[in-house]
Amino acid sequence: MRAVTRCDDVRQDLCRLAVGGEPSEPPEILARHARDCSPCRDYADDLAGVSRWLELWPAARERGSLGADDALVRRACLALERELGARLARDLLELGQGRPRDPARRRLDLLRLLVLSGGSALRRPLWRATLRLLTARRAAVDCRGALRLALQLDPLGLDVALAYLSQLEKEGRRREADEVADRLIGQLQ
Repeated sequence: MRAVTRCDDVRQDLCRLAVGGEPSEPPEILARHARDCSPCRDYADDLAGVSRWLELWPAARERGSLGADDALVRRACLALERELGARLARDLLELGQGRPRDPARRRLDLLRLLVLSGGSALRRPLWRATLRLLTARRAAVDCRGALRLALQLDPLGLDVALAYLSQLEKEGRRREADEVADRLIGQLQ
């Protein structure tokens, strides 16, 4: 497993900004790094190009003319989907803990996911379940189910993993918590 570099962190923050998220650092610091680091500047340019392309994507997809940069577009879409998945995992975490984020912002992220995936996300059980839970009335929320889904969306998110393991411990399901913890540790290696 390779070490995460400063450039990796900056690029992840650039992806967060591209989907309307909050970066972990102020945008001025990210911009300064991208100006001084040629690979990150190129990455930001590519991301801007993909962002512009995604705005036109629904019409291009209908015409069947995605262009020559299909591999780059697919990689960018997967990165953006992972970032949205991590944000939605945090929404599920907060929902499971009884403190949901603003529903309008959650709906915007769900809409972004649907536009990004062209609706194919609805064919995947994980995304269908996430959509169902995040749009359910508050009284009808299965807290443990929300935490389990959050763990599936972002299995290496430490806050999500700890919340799910804590919920299992509270329910007296220590053996299952140990098995989940072992599985997660295996994914880190």
